[in-house]
Amino acid sequence: MKEISRNILVFTAAAIVTIMGGCADRLVRTDVDVSSIPDQTYDVVVYGSPSSWYYAVVLDIPDDGTEVFIRKNRYTKRIGMDSSRRYVEAFDNRIRFYRTVKISDENGVARGYLMVSIRLKHWIKRVEDGIMVIVEIDESYLGPR
Repeated sequence: MKEISRNILVFTAAAIVTIMGGCADRLVRTDVDVSSIPDQTYDVVVYGSPSSWYYAVVLDIPDDGTEVFIRKNRYTKRIGMDSSRRYVEAFDNRIRFYRTVKISDENGVARGYLMVSIRLKHWIKRVEDGIMVIVEIDESYLGPR
């Protein structure tokens, strides 16, 4: 009886691992230094405002066949085509604590960049329209002010 229970447990664990692996979106998210963002023109969408602690910017590489965008809500605003340097400088001057994430597709091709305040939670997922970044305020954050 113990052998059957152990076999069932092993089978269940293997099935869960297989299912979870099959559900992965295969996108590559890599934390990078902000200086590694190529200085070029991007299609820009912002979340929040530069004067707030809750700020994120998606820099979508234009005309590459895959749109990277922030899920729309009342805090998002599409800027349009703009230089990355403007947003890098805003983060360096106004947002003291942030992460920079390179967003690549399943083949490792860079599709865009996300600069996000550490006071925001974020998820990146593949959708039929491209790659969607979801950001929301991390209410549990107790870091420096």
